[in-house]
Amino acid sequence: MPTLVPLHHSVNLNYHILFSINIMDRTQPIRYITKNIILEFQILFTFISAVLNGMLIYMINRIFIPLALFCFFGFLFCSTPTLADTEEEVTLAELTLSNSDTELLLFGVLQNGLRAEVTESLQSGISIDFSFFVELYKTTENWPRELVASLTFKHSINYDTLRDAYIVTVEEKDNRTTRFSSLPEAQAMLERLNAVQITELSQLIPEQRYEVRIRAELSQKTMPLGVNNLLPLIKKTDVKTKWQNIEFSY
Repeated sequence: MPTLVPLHHSVNLNYHILFSINIMDRTQPIRYITKNIILEFQILFTFISAVLNGMLIYMINRIFIPLALFCFFGFLFCSTPTLADTEEEVTLAELTLSNSDTELLLFGVLQNGLRAEVTESLQSGISIDFSFFVELYKTTENWPRELVASLTFKHSINYDTLRDAYIVTVEEKDNRTTRFSSLPEAQAMLERLNAVQITELSQLIPEQRYEVRIRAELSQKTMPLGVNNLLPLIKKTDVKTKWQNIEFSY
């Protein structure tokens, strides 16, 4: 026959089950909250890491890389001897004054004008200009000098690749153009100042002191398309001589 369990035993069993369920219900929110806190910390950590990585990448791209490139090229520029260090300085020499019956005349020569990089540019199709600046002053002791005359003129050279010839134009001689088959011959005319008329003698006062100042400047007249990106930076830099002074009494 079946055995009957007393009623009070069932009550105790139900009490234990309910008590266990209550304990589980109370611990469930704590686990949920803890899990959410951990998840929020993970999200925050990921966000902070992304921000720091972005800032680091930005600093590398905008600061460190340009700074490194600047230091690198600065080191190369400082450590590599320039053409000015390895070649003689461009100067005006053999400057003398003379006169005709009516004019004050200037003679001289520009030395080291066509240096290696200038010659290379010329043969690449670039026209080269030498500009000369001449100023004549009347000087008086303890008195500001007075400008009497000034003039600017050019000597230009370009290379005719079809005829393999150098063409020199002298502006102060009514733009006289001469063609040469060799560069040394063309350079001789290009760099020489031959009887340049500064002013008429009628503008000079007898027994007065005067001063002639002269300097020269090299520039590249034209640059074909694309040459700017092919030639080194130093080839684009103009060359200027120092002012040279000649004092005389009339």
